[in-house]
Amino acid sequence: MLQGNRITLIIGTLLASISPYYLPLAFPGLIMVAMSKKAFSPNLKESIYTPSFQRSTAWFLLVLALFEGITGFGAGPQTSTTISDLTFGLLNRGNSLQLHILLIGPLIFSLYYIQLQV
Repeated sequence: MLQGNRITLIIGTLLASISPYYLPLAFPGLIMVAMSKKAFSPNLKESIYTPSFQRSTAWFLLVLALFEGITGFGAGPQTSTTISDLTFGLLNRGNSLQLHILLIGPLIFSLYYIQLQV
């Protein structure tokens, strides 16, 4: 049952983090997060307060922040050619700018969520 709660929590968090781009997803996302009450209990082994869950969240945020930085440099007028060359043309200036803008919402949502836990 707790595994279902974790999946509900993750899907609800993803829906809520996408909501700045598509507002109707905010309400279902918040409902799904609220439904996973057991995930917020500090007494359970598989809650969000366990060190393993916090460690995996920290690694995810590190990767997200690094990707946000790389796409930011790829969108810049002076550094875009360097990033485009390093990624073999995959992150050209247009793609980097689009990804940079798309990643801002989930990154800010995740960092705000972590700030609430501290």
